[in-house]
Amino acid sequence: MAVTDLTSLVQEGPGGRDVHACMRESLRGRGGLGALPLCTPRPSLWSPRGIITPVGGAKGARTAPLQCVSMAEGHTKPILCLDATDELLFTGSKDRSCKMWNLVTGQEIAALKGHPSNVVSIKYCSLSGLVFSVSTSYIKVWDIRDSAKCVRTLTSSGQVVSGDACAAASTRTITSAQGEHQINQIALSPSGSMLYAASGNAVRIWELSRLQPVGKLTGHIGPVMCLTVAQTASQHDLVVTGSKDHYVKMFELGECVTGTVGPTHNFEPPHYDGIECLAIQGDVLFSGSRDNGIKKWDLEQQELMQCPPRRHPLPPCPPPPASTLFPPVPPAGRHPLLPPPSAFRQQLSGRVCSRPPQIPTAHKDWVCALAFVPGRPMLLSACRAGVIKVWNVDNFTPIGEIKGHDSPINAVCTNAKHIFTASSDLTVKFWSARRLGRPPICFAEEGGAPLTLQPGPVPDLTRGPL
Repeated sequence: MAVTDLTSLVQEGPGGRDVHACMRESLRGRGGLGALPLCTPRPSLWSPRGIITPVGGAKGARTAPLQCVSMAEGHTKPILCLDATDELLFTGSKDRSCKMWNLVTGQEIAALKGHPSNVVSIKYCSLSGLVFSVSTSYIKVWDIRDSAKCVRTLTSSGQVVSGDACAAASTRTITSAQGEHQINQIALSPSGSMLYAASGNAVRIWELSRLQPVGKLTGHIGPVMCLTVAQTASQHDLVVTGSKDHYVKMFELGECVTGTVGPTHNFEPPHYDGIECLAIQGDVLFSGSRDNGIKKWDLEQQELMQCPPRRHPLPPCPPPPASTLFPPVPPAGRHPLLPPPSAFRQQLSGRVCSRPPQIPTAHKDWVCALAFVPGRPMLLSACRAGVIKVWNVDNFTPIGEIKGHDSPINAVCTNAKHIFTASSDLTVKFWSARRLGRPPICFAEEGGAPLTLQPGPVPDLTRGPL
């Protein structure tokens, strides 16, 4: 589809209103979820149109850690990627298109078409108003500030083409052009000034102010499948990559990045299969793999997290002998059904201090996506079997799980209110985490073993034995 065709997807109403203007007006409160959009697109070009619908409570939902509250439908093939802000949702699919959704009105507001094949990664930069979508060896740059049009096309080899270089591709393209490689994922820097694109065994760095390539991250011996970007205390970009070579590598970049940059650290031991997803929170990194496992890494120490974690320094907690847990004759003044305080602490320490650095069988299938629950110290993991699991970030123990989709979950992202899961069943589900309580509070007495506070009723022991 030509650039002019993409631009014409937006029907201007009175005063020349466009997609972005419609979105701004709806965000002022003129429409609610399910309300009709302020600008009605041309049916001949937009049919069928996607819509977000509320979802009622399902059987067994009361005990589930997450509650599905809405579902977006409109793609005609599996949804492979997504990105979200508090007002907008972006999705990419095997149907060679991206969709932009208004989370306030619950409507699809733009369709970004003309990709040569599957759309495998999509990112929105709120600072520039640009959307970046990936298909085969191309990154299409869309300007949604005035209208949904492709303004640039970036290639895996570092070429920049003005306009839409894929507009002439009316049929699906299977292979990349000579000298180009499949781009598997892209990531934006926290400052919004850099774009990182995983292609082949390397990651190309793009400076967004000029839309020009400035460097490359190398070191993997297999295709880089995923990457994530954080910011150090010195405001430098920290790029972490995962590859089919089973390894996770870290790159700390300086002020001016040029040329080829090698890894700052190579995390050992590797996974048993290719890395599919990564997630960073503070000084903790999680990696998910095709080996069905999740590893927890300490970015400061650059190693697998050990027990106890370094930000809560506690002494080792070996399990006490069975004879000390429940002495046959309790001393006077103590309730006969309660163990001594030291043994109680030791019992708790066996659970609280058990902080495995890795879960080899976190799922029964590939771990395809990782994300963090908004506002809670909890990790989300999703797998190819459609299962979503919730983990306590601190002690890396499971909190709960739910069968989210009947098909593979390909991507997970969050905003301030919801968790979004994209699946091969052609839907994006919106999840609420309100039913997730706060995790237990772990602390330590001075020189003693760790204790934990678990929510629950407090027994009345003033009446003697129960």
